[in-house]
Amino acid sequence: MLYPYKHQFLLFDDIKDALTGFGRFIEYRCMSKNRHDQPDPTCDNRKGNWVLKIKEGQFYKGMADGYQRQLVGMNGHCKVGYFYEDEPYGKFVEYDINEKEW
Repeated sequence: MLYPYKHQFLLFDDIKDALTGFGRFIEYRCMSKNRHDQPDPTCDNRKGNWVLKIKEGQFYKGMADGYQRQLVGMNGHCKVGYFYEDEPYGKFVEYDINEKEW
């Protein structure tokens, strides 16, 4: 991207209002740095990106809204159910990596 943008990639906060409908979000932490020593997911060293969470389902302005399945990479939990404004709302269950219900 060209001036006046500060990054070579889009940030979630810049586009979240346009993210409405069905989809899949993959959240990751970028450990790779560009030549300006800033985190940059477009760098050649893609091994430096860690997947934190995967969200599949319905979204409204970038937030979970409706039925979703969420997989958390840090602890292996799976969240399934209905959400409203990114919070569980109604029927909802969370399982850990050993298939025990939380």
